[in-house]
Amino acid sequence: PSLTGVNGRATNSAVAVRSGPGLENRRIGALKQGAWIDITGWNGWDEGRTCSPTFENDLDMWVEVRLNDRTGWIARCVLEIYGEVTDLPLVSANGERTLQR
Repeated sequence: PSLTGVNGRATNSAVAVRSGPGLENRRIGALKQGAWIDITGWNGWDEGRTCSPTFENDLDMWVEVRLNDRTGWIARCVLEIYGEVTDLPLVSANGERTLQR
């Protein structure tokens, strides 16, 4: 179960958790392959957009997660997501949260 009703699982490999939404942000932890994590927000890509076969094309789509007692970010396309991310707050680069619905 998820506290937000939205969670993700690292299906193919362990994934990096970063301090912000982008590869330029420092790595603050990792989610092991097969492990689940609560998703608490997203950075606002087009709702109908799906992941492409080329990971590098999708690095503008990130989800905010809760890792232990810290907030972090994971690239959206490395997770299998359960629940509606778009029901969660949209989180800006400076951390401002806005509900979309």
